[in-house]
Amino acid sequence: MKVAILDSGIDQDKRVRNRINYVAGENWEDNFGHGTLCYNVITNVNKNAEIDIFKVLDKKGQSNSKVVCQALDDLIASDIDIINMSFSLIGMGEHMQEVKSRCVKLQHENKLLICSELNNVNTKSYPADWQEVIGIKGINLMKENKILLHDKTENIFFASGIPVFSKNQKNGICTFMGNSKATALATGIISLMNREMEENFVESCKNGEIIKDFNTYRRKEIEQNVQETEIFRILYQEISKSKEYEILKNEKFLLESAITCNMKLVHYYYKIIFMIEKIIGKRIRLESVRMLDFMNIYILVASIEKKWKYFEHDEV
Repeated sequence: MKVAILDSGIDQDKRVRNRINYVAGENWEDNFGHGTLCYNVITNVNKNAEIDIFKVLDKKGQSNSKVVCQALDDLIASDIDIINMSFSLIGMGEHMQEVKSRCVKLQHENKLLICSELNNVNTKSYPADWQEVIGIKGINLMKENKILLHDKTENIFFASGIPVFSKNQKNGICTFMGNSKATALATGIISLMNREMEENFVESCKNGEIIKDFNTYRRKEIEQNVQETEIFRILYQEISKSKEYEILKNEKFLLESAITCNMKLVHYYYKIIFMIEKIIGKRIRLESVRMLDFMNIYILVASIEKKWKYFEHDEV
């Protein structure tokens, strides 16, 4: 698959087909870092993706409708299959229709636009909310190889927004997260599909999978098996005394919070983790912990026993 990344450019050492700059006073190099991060995520998923760079964001991560329209115009007659836009356009007013008209033309040319929703806002995001494109939201409980359809829209999808470590434009280490990361991840996943799969991938991404995946953790046999263990009796006795246990019993709230990336719960999760560390006498490796692990007491104990990893020879 041939992928165009509309963003802030690219580092010199990255392997791409073409580099095109639309930003006045700059060249195609990435002076903001965002475009390089998108490239890293996409190529980590699909190492064989053929990448073209279209620089439309300046060194401050800003752009305008004229620049975006120029890039989209050049893409209409190109051989590109997928267009990644890990950003949203705001404050363009009447010029927004100029961008939309290009999105319509690109759709007619069977080119797939994958665009990021705005982070942490309830307002409309463009182009992501237009029917001519695929809009992406990042959520925390997703596996890195899945895309799921939002149950209330026809074009908004979920992908993993969980932070990943990556190299920035100065070859330093940074984290990339949220809707931008999720959009690049979705682009990488879709670029692995053949043309027939790509055209029909909506049917394979139904939102019901997210509930099905969650329900597999709630099966009665898991609850029964966990109840028979000594660690369950110890943890249940201690955790049930805490204020956090009231939240742990509200499974619907916890699932909705995980889907919407409710970061207010991070403090709650840490308190539970610190409590568990004191009980079991070991320090937990946080990278092995997922939000989904806190959906109820049974899932939590099963995760502690079977999934979580610990530092060796390091008692609390």
